[in-house]
Amino acid sequence: MKKLLFVLSLSVLFTISGRAQRMAYMYGDTVLKAIPEYGIRLVKLDSVRLSYQKEIETEQSTLQQKLNKLTSSYSFKAGESIDQLKSRMTPSDTLSLNLLANNSKQVLEKKQTYDRIVQAAFEKDIQPLLENVKKITARYARDNKISVIVQYEQLKGALIYIDPKDDITRAIVALLSGQKQKTEK
Repeated sequence: MKKLLFVLSLSVLFTISGRAQRMAYMYGDTVLKAIPEYGIRLVKLDSVRLSYQKEIETEQSTLQQKLNKLTSSYSFKAGESIDQLKSRMTPSDTLSLNLLANNSKQVLEKKQTYDRIVQAAFEKDIQPLLENVKKITARYARDNKISVIVQYEQLKGALIYIDPKDDITRAIVALLSGQKQKTEK
């Protein structure tokens, strides 16, 4: 029985060691910096996003100022609801408060629309570049019999040691550069 367990253990050990996985890593930031279009498109998208964000913040601030001015003479009482406040307001101020509420909803809808525009631009302009990096990296992994490739930035906090010889960043950058040169010809 002991002999059988020993033989079985040896066969499992040899099977596992025969299927050892090769791992590699790359610096994703370095790879992305090597794609000029990525930086250009990302800056453009970020500029649009910041412009939208500033516009929304300005509109929200303006609405808040109008609300503060409108309600300043009606100081809220502890535990008072908006409906209770409205019951103390003049009809004209109640109408103004309703208009502010509608404007606030419109600003929120505008923000959601802007978010969708930014997401669509990301999917159109940035995502294809990221997908190309994934495709190139997967091809490199298959060609070099690598089972796992990870992005260093996502693991660095958990790592104690990683062998520099497993860094494939330069190889991926070279493949991306070669691909760019082929498309330019």
